[in-house]
Amino acid sequence: IHARMVSSGIHRDRFLCNNLVEAYGRCGDLDSATAVFLTIQDRNVYSWTIMIVASVQNGDGVLALRLLREMDCEGVAPDEMTFSSILGALSGKRDLRQGREIHARLRSGGHESNLVVATALINMYSSCGSIAEAREVFSKTNSRDVVSMSSMVAALAGSGHGGEAILLFRRMDLEGIASNEITFVAALVACCDCPGSLALGKQIHERIIAGGLGSNVFLANSLVTMYGRSSEVAEAEAVFRSILRRSLTSWNSMLAAYAQNGHSSVALDVHVRMDHEGVASDEFTFVTLLDACAMAGTLQLGRQIHDRTDAMGLMTNGFVATALLDMYGKRGSLGEARAVFDRHCTGSVVAWTAMIASYAQHGRSAEALELYGGMALEGLAPNSVTFVNILSACSYYGMVDQGWEFFASMRGDHGICPEAVHFGCMVDVLSRAGQLDRAEELLESLPPFLTAQLSLLGACQLHGDLQRGWRVSHR
Repeated sequence: IHARMVSSGIHRDRFLCNNLVEAYGRCGDLDSATAVFLTIQDRNVYSWTIMIVASVQNGDGVLALRLLREMDCEGVAPDEMTFSSILGALSGKRDLRQGREIHARLRSGGHESNLVVATALINMYSSCGSIAEAREVFSKTNSRDVVSMSSMVAALAGSGHGGEAILLFRRMDLEGIASNEITFVAALVACCDCPGSLALGKQIHERIIAGGLGSNVFLANSLVTMYGRSSEVAEAEAVFRSILRRSLTSWNSMLAAYAQNGHSSVALDVHVRMDHEGVASDEFTFVTLLDACAMAGTLQLGRQIHDRTDAMGLMTNGFVATALLDMYGKRGSLGEARAVFDRHCTGSVVAWTAMIASYAQHGRSAEALELYGGMALEGLAPNSVTFVNILSACSYYGMVDQGWEFFASMRGDHGICPEAVHFGCMVDVLSRAGQLDRAEELLESLPPFLTAQLSLLGACQLHGDLQRGWRVSHR
């Protein structure tokens, strides 16, 4: 068609060129879209916007932002569609700073209340990890539709606020807003993170079937994941078997369901079946398999997976490398774990934490504490899990004073609020060192934590303090 336009001499017509740019963009030919765009002499806002849309559709967020700057320089005012597309580009780049700048422009231009723009803002803030700002945008929308509501449910579910996502999902029902595939997927993700949500997950499953969406592979994959996380492996298997055209995600979801519920050998058998059926594995497949190897104690198979991931060039993937490190650590092969860490993982807090955990779990407290010091030198901030392992190392070594220092530094130096598991670790530090008075005093100042109580009870038995043990057991 383009060639006929050129031969007919109408290839510079703005209306036709705009449509060509759109067509090339949808076909994935960004170079041709750009070439046509450059021939348009009198570009209007739609010309610029459709080129920006083409850039975003083809994953070139840098080009989209450059086009917006050029658009500003030429004095063409962006409209809501332009800004929505730009926000899509920023979502992909996870550029919160520029996202806020665009938001400020929208606010000053009176576009913030536009439902399409508001939905794009919610998606952008969610992708950039700022759920508070996504909430603020959502709260200011006067009218809401299934798209904006679903975006907010997905934002909440994807950021670990599953309970809030479920409340919003139920609110949609109360307001008579019909859910779509995106809503159901987001609600199922929320069910995965909320204990006791299996009943809701089953209700959603029934609604999916009743709505004729049972053949939707995305929904089926989400159901497999939800049932797996809820320990309903038989239900997960039933959904998996019902999928006519399984995607790689389908297989990965079923693998994870087995691995998460202690069926590691079955998960490994499923991977063999994947190979026989010609299903190519990806990073997530190998991470799940390595977790299964860690639980099943199959170190030799773990080494074979290591060889495969290395041959496929996947060791540069932080998730794969950390899973491999964790597998070696849990199976007691600390030398191999450290080799993976030194070669592939030195820039990841999760990997540092996994290596510290490996040392702590095997009584190598000196190495664990030395590695923690190395984190600070590298400018990496520890997280909540890091401190669980550091406190465990202090407990093993009987380092009471240093344990208290680490415990105090959580809130004072790192802004991390200690949780039940951290208090339990400190009770264990004190109990193992024979400081039962201090351990009991700490325990009495807190809500009842079973782990901490058991730790102190064990210490009472070890030190022959039966009276204290009776008091603790009757708290």
